[in-house]
Amino acid sequence: MYGRHFKRVVKYARPSDYAVGATAAAAGPGLMLLWERVSPSYVGKGGFAPIMRLTGVIGVGAGFLMFYQRSIRLSLSLSPSPPISSTN
Repeated sequence: MYGRHFKRVVKYARPSDYAVGATAAAAGPGLMLLWERVSPSYVGKGGFAPIMRLTGVIGVGAGFLMFYQRSIRLSLSLSPSPPISSTN
């Protein structure tokens, strides 16, 4: 049951859903890099990479959840569909 629902939600996702998910996924690592530039942590050569990997994994998870949430709202008719423009 869940497999069909998951496939339908991903199949009918809008391009804006993908854009929001990608932005959310990139926000965490991007902010970590910005903070490191503004206020360096001085942890040495091997200290920053594990934190960036963890932030990347959390960011990808958050981006997927944002994408899925926006897509499922359209799939369950909880948000209006974009209007279809006619050329008549």
